[in-house]
Amino acid sequence: MAFSPLFLSLFACALPQSTPRVEVIHANLPGWTESEVPGLPGVRFKSSGAPFERLRVAPNGRYAMIATTDAAPFLAVIRDGAFLLGKGDVAPWEVSETIDHIEALDITSAGTLALACRTLGGSFSDDAHIVNLDGLGWTIEYTESDPVTSLGGVGHGSSFYNPNVLEDGSLAFTNDDLIGAGFGLDHAAFLNDQLILQIGVDEPTGQLSGGSTV
Repeated sequence: MAFSPLFLSLFACALPQSTPRVEVIHANLPGWTESEVPGLPGVRFKSSGAPFERLRVAPNGRYAMIATTDAAPFLAVIRDGAFLLGKGDVAPWEVSETIDHIEALDITSAGTLALACRTLGGSFSDDAHIVNLDGLGWTIEYTESDPVTSLGGVGHGSSFYNPNVLEDGSLAFTNDDLIGAGFGLDHAAFLNDQLILQIGVDEPTGQLSGGSTV
């Protein structure tokens, strides 16, 4: 989901405060100080379109988002008002790879970040990842072709989406193109790598007409 500059300014307005108030924290309006990408001198948020995407706000107000910029890195992760990493950067979890695409993210009140992304420089079959940043640093949680422990003989596919890191540290996500799952069965949702929903297999409860799988 993308947010217009004004809507982002009002919605992701601040960290916790004793007196709630509306504050512009980021904008893409030319000439505004808030249009400058924090930590990247001379780089501004892209002035056309909707540059602020995948905005996630933790229960205590900490936030993270993906933003497009008018110069390199062109795609950036912002956490709590600071630049974290961008397209083309060396992947902090694997120095032989560079970040190619940033798909989605999530954040907790403790600042733990889950990030779905793609990298260049590795083998063709392991360039999709979900990575985690906490107080101890970056770790790779899941990588394309890793075996799915809850589905024997199946590996994670080439696209990770929708990472949701819960306040207790649990991680939910979806994966497309599961390796070895078979046609029409290769999209699934997981919680800590335990299968919770698989296309073509699971039937959601409460349907008006039974027998239909997701």
